[in-house]
Amino acid sequence: MRDDIRNIDAAQKEKLDGLLKEKPRIVIRWNEDQGVASLIQDSLVPWREVGKPEEIIPAVIRRLGPLVGPPNIRENIRVVEIMETKQGFRAQACQLQRGVPVYGAALVAFSDRKRGVYRVQSSFWREVEVTAAKRLDEKALRENLLKQLPESM
Repeated sequence: MRDDIRNIDAAQKEKLDGLLKEKPRIVIRWNEDQGVASLIQDSLVPWREVGKPEEIIPAVIRRLGPLVGPPNIRENIRVVEIMETKQGFRAQACQLQRGVPVYGAALVAFSDRKRGVYRVQSSFWREVEVTAAKRLDEKALRENLLKQLPESM
């Protein structure tokens, strides 16, 4: 599987190699555009390491962090929902960049008390570039510059 992956950094390679060695039957789908695993499925984090539903996302980040998001994922994540379902728990977080949610970037973890975390889906981006800039056309630029001139001119 790893031979097909091109958009992967050294920390991700190390984590992926260790996971594949530890769990040969693990299911992993890699998103080349976003540079993260879009799906990881197996017995991922035992419930004893999770303890309570509020700790599902932090436990996933501790165990799988580099594979599902940016290197600084711990500082750029907000848990937005923890829901109890018939199958167990579903926890969802959003990715932040400079404190602002990244549109469409979500991390969802599925777990129950028997299996622990058994499925993680990520649409996070390993690298986010913010290119917000005020766009001015020629007329707006001229008006803006004229406002900057002293009135005595």
